[in-house]
Order: sequence, then structure tokens, then C-alpha cells
Amino acid sequence: MFPSPVFLELCAVPVTMQHLFDECSPGYGEHAKETGAFEEGWKRVKNTSAMESAAPGWTHLPNKYPSLPIYGVTTHYWGDGFGLHLGKSADEMRSILADLKANRWIDKRTRIIFLEAMLYNGNVDLFTSLTVVFE
Repeated sequence: MFPSPVFLELCAVPVTMQHLFDECSPGYGEHAKETGAFEEGWKRVKNTSAMESAAPGWTHLPNKYPSLPIYGVTTHYWGDGFGLHLGKSADEMRSILADLKANRWIDKRTRIIFLEAMLYNGNVDLFTSLTVVFE
């Protein structure tokens, strides 16, 4: 699972609209894409030597397929982001998802989520790759 968050600091509410809105959310793009390292709860890592022990899902991972964008409704995405494996069992997956929810892994800065799965059909000895996009 990969969310792709953006910097909130990259946009400003126009003066004429400030009485209606406190903040704005920028669109996704190479200039707005977040690539930093974080602790749980999207707190910036202050000690980079501690990054090796960081919880999975809070460190930016590079694109696995640099030449193949994934197209959404509003734009295209390059497949990098903050990813993690959801485990091998339903109980493990539920536990990981509950932890992500408690730490607000998906928030208002998230522009897209890729859910990738590899499926195997033993009857015909066939693997299928699946990517579901939530934009």
C-alpha cells in the first residue's frame, strides 16, 4: 500500500478568501510531492541516524517502475511514496491497518493510494498482478 502525500506549505489562501478558509491543499505534482522521513503520526525525523529503526510506512520509498506512470482521474503518478506490506494473514493485515489508522497515515495531504497485490491461481498455475488506485 502506497499513499502519496503533498506539502501543505506550497499553497496560500488568497487574501479575498481568507475569511472563508484557513488553509489550502495543493494538487499533486513533482514540485509538491513529499519525500521526507517521518516518525509515526507524520512527525518529521529530527535524528536521521534513527531512521533505520523507523516504523514501516513512514519513510519515502523510490519508484519501482521509473518509466511507467500510473494514471488516475486528475493526474498521473510515478509509484513512489510511503509504502508497506500488509502482512500474510487477515489478522496481521487488520492489526497493521488499525495502527495506521491510529497514527493518521492517510490524511488530508494524501492524494492517492496504490493497493498492490499478487494473486496466484493454482488450478492453472497463473500469477496475476493487481494494482487498485484510490485517488
